[in-house]
Amino acid sequence: MGKLEKLKEKRDSFNKKTQELISEAKETKKEMNELKGKAKGLKKKRDKQNGKVQEFKKKRNEKNKRVKDAVEELKEINEELKDIDEDMGERRIKKRLKKLRWKIQTKVLNVKKEERLHRKISKLEKLQNLLKRKRVLEKKKSESKKEAQVYHQVMLQHAEKSDVYHEKIQNIYDEINEIKPDYKELNQKIEEAKDKADEVHKEYIEELKKKKKREKAKEPAHKFNEKAEQLMDRFKKGKKLTTEEVQIIQNYGGN
Repeated sequence: MGKLEKLKEKRDSFNKKTQELISEAKETKKEMNELKGKAKGLKKKRDKQNGKVQEFKKKRNEKNKRVKDAVEELKEINEELKDIDEDMGERRIKKRLKKLRWKIQTKVLNVKKEERLHRKISKLEKLQNLLKRKRVLEKKKSESKKEAQVYHQVMLQHAEKSDVYHEKIQNIYDEINEIKPDYKELNQKIEEAKDKADEVHKEYIEELKKKKKREKAKEPAHKFNEKAEQLMDRFKKGKKLTTEEVQIIQNYGGN
């Protein structure tokens, strides 16, 4: 095998290696892109769960605020109840009010006694309203507290799902980070193989030029040999030759 053929074979080998490395790099890139696509899908699911976490956290906080507001108002009501020197429940107050109102309507009372009864009624009405408000607030506080606990549990469930998705995403990116150095190394090998192929190709082109040059150098002598033979035939046939034609016979065709 000649030098030119060896160089061609060597160049083709590097080109083949380059294509093999490019194919491998494409497959590696495809694998990373598929992993990134999978991570993107999981991110959407995680973000959806995070949105639910925020939604139920807001609802929980609203209920907790209601509980806090109810507690504050209950404190105020309890302070007012301390100032009222009466220890009766709502049913008893209702009966007592009915009795006092009936008395005012049906009895003949002097002004002072009637005023005293009206003050008594006002005091009991205030007590009745405070106790009613207290009952409503106690119920509101209890219900809001239960609802806040439910929202908190739902929030935790969505937070747990979000954590699961987040962990899967992290695992995928860990896998991608493991592949990246291989992909980088493949690209480096591709560049090295390309450089070697280019280098050998240059040698091949140079050698090809030298071969053509050698062939070209031989070409005139060959043509002159043919010319000399033709002139010799003419000379043998007795035809007259020029000085230049005789010189050609002497240089290239003389025996």
